[in-house]
Amino acid sequence: MIGDIFIDYKSAEIREVKGLAKPNRNGLRVFCRQFPNVWTLQVRTHKPITEYGTGKARNMIAHVDITLEELKGIVARMEKDIKDANDRAGI
Repeated sequence: MIGDIFIDYKSAEIREVKGLAKPNRNGLRVFCRQFPNVWTLQVRTHKPITEYGTGKARNMIAHVDITLEELKGIVARMEKDIKDANDRAGI
């Protein structure tokens, strides 16, 4: 079974961003925070934050700083899980 990958980060945060000239684009932004090894993965959205998507849309940003080595480890785990699943399925 493919399981979740969860890593605790003190740098992780989610917040509302007010005063933007236009709404966030919904997507993932990746940028280098501390060259060359620390990168920020940032999810940006302009959506309601309530359980069923009702209410006022807000500009939200969630981000976490991650090292290149941590990112490589996540990708390696994903590739291993895919290979294991394909092996079990005989693919």
